[in-house]
Amino acid sequence: MLETHEIETAYDRVKVLKGVSIHVNKGEAITLIGSNGAGKTTLINTISGILKASKGRIVLREKRS
Repeated sequence: MLETHEIETAYDRVKVLKGVSIHVNKGEAITLIGSNGAGKTTLINTISGILKASKGRIVLREKRS
């Protein structure tokens, strides 16, 4: 299970993600679709820990970060 709650991530002063919430149940597959610069890679990098969210929370397999 993966959940994000109101994630916000920025590069310096530029907010890229603003209040992103998703919920993916065990066994589900999802896709992120959007134009260039929409924040797809930033969201994946934030979920994986490469970037740090300035606000919000991430729950992966019942473990919060």
